[in-house]
Amino acid sequence: FSDVLINAGGLIDNTIASSYSVSGNFQNDGAINAGTGIYSFTGIGKTFSGTISIPSVAVTGTYINNGVLSVSTALSGTGVLTQGIGSTLNIGGSVTIITLDANSSGNTIVYNSSVANQDVLATNYRNLSIDKAGRIANLLGPITVNGNLTLTNGTLNDAGFQISGNPTGVFTMTAGTSLTIGTAASPTTFPSGFTNGNISLNNASTVTYSSDLAQTVSGVPAYGNLSLTSTVGVTKTLSGATTINGNINIGTNNTLADGGFTLTVKGNAVNNGTYSGAGKIYFNGGTVSHTITGANPTWGNIELDDILGASWSATGTTSITGNLTVTNGTLTAGVFNTALIVSGNTTVSGTLSFTSATGTKTFNNIIVNSTGAFNVTVAEAFSVNGNVQNDGLFNANTGVYTLAGAGKTISGVNDVSIPSLTFAVTSSYTNNGTVNINTALAGTGSLTQGLNAVLNLGGTIAAG
Repeated sequence: FSDVLINAGGLIDNTIASSYSVSGNFQNDGAINAGTGIYSFTGIGKTFSGTISIPSVAVTGTYINNGVLSVSTALSGTGVLTQGIGSTLNIGGSVTIITLDANSSGNTIVYNSSVANQDVLATNYRNLSIDKAGRIANLLGPITVNGNLTLTNGTLNDAGFQISGNPTGVFTMTAGTSLTIGTAASPTTFPSGFTNGNISLNNASTVTYSSDLAQTVSGVPAYGNLSLTSTVGVTKTLSGATTINGNINIGTNNTLADGGFTLTVKGNAVNNGTYSGAGKIYFNGGTVSHTITGANPTWGNIELDDILGASWSATGTTSITGNLTVTNGTLTAGVFNTALIVSGNTTVSGTLSFTSATGTKTFNNIIVNSTGAFNVTVAEAFSVNGNVQNDGLFNANTGVYTLAGAGKTISGVNDVSIPSLTFAVTSSYTNNGTVNINTALAGTGSLTQGLNAVLNLGGTIAAG
């Protein structure tokens, strides 16, 4: 064929797997049933216009798409296909065409197979859309998006190739979509160039940093869900203060270093690796109570500042190398299968509640402020290596508390009531407040009464 024009009301109905060669323009203002054969376009300086759906297109000439062209099986050829202004190219299968020019203003290329994964051609795009429900789009090389990048359905995997955006374009991820950044051997970064105001990541979307090499976790976007994965031990570092509107998952082998910045989490946290740094993970702004879990997690500084509170548990040993702060809300500490160890200060202005005796509990300094409550609801043993200060409510329950610090104090404007208190062999404490011991005082350490201090003993004394 030379030029093909299907007028309004017209129909091309190809009911057999015939192949066609077209050397001219192809315009559809009517209807076309293209069948399953290959349509070869050989013309020079020709156009597609109207709405055209052809499963298999081979371009060996030079064509401009000025309409909506949908290719569901294969786009191939040694020629050139240029996207016209405002045009749309829907690619539902493979794309091996030698030259695809998608630079013109307003044009959009959509990868939209929902039956198979697809490779995304390495080229410059104006607007790029991934619409692949339940499937993955894998980059074949670095791409530049000079307009908008939109993930409507499915997963975009950069396959270790960098995505470059632009400051005026919009990057959008809708609910349920995913972006995978990096491969084992290639630590790519979050799509560059887009500004915070032009990035919209739905709370139910997920960005995964997946390299086995050190990666930078961008602080530019507000994430929906953030996930870190790898197959070997690796550190991934925040580049700035970062907000997660959904959940964070720190995978096995991964260390998330906060770089001294604050990581705000509005949803839940799963830590099967390590969180480190002089900054903090800050639970704030949720719509429901947070859940904090993990397997043998290590945390840096943790703060809960949310009236909706949080539930906290873990398998194995939970280590907090920094400070534990409860500013607002109730942090309910449940089952810690092996141990909970806090090396820094535990500062409570909200409520810190313990509801399970499973696992040992070891703290450094405990500071209960005037609005705070340290509330133990079960008979549980605690070890304290630092100071104890109570200006609020200190409900110790009936478990044995072992004080093991040297040169430490017990103080506060309110009583410290601990029914059973033991001083470890090397411990030395000064009581600068009021201490009530109603059941048993024991141990071989030392307790010195400070000026105007009060010590009320109501039980046995077995001190060395």
